[in-house]
Amino acid sequence: MGYRDRVGSGVIGLTHRQKQVMELVVTGKTYKQIGAILGIAPRTVMGHVAGACNSIGAGNRTEAVVMYVQNSQ
Repeated sequence: MGYRDRVGSGVIGLTHRQKQVMELVVTGKTYKQIGAILGIAPRTVMGHVAGACNSIGAGNRTEAVVMYVQNSQ
């Protein structure tokens, strides 16, 4: 199952784009790689990660990944 198939499930409070970005962050992709996949700038990816962190109460990217994985199962 690809990230696009799983985006609708899981963490409540994230926008669709934040979920897309977090699905790719979980796989270990860089902001630049995520930007290329989604057709957005790496700085925009950073903004989506920051927004996701705020929404789920994570202090940083690593904590956001852990919380995202735990809550999207």
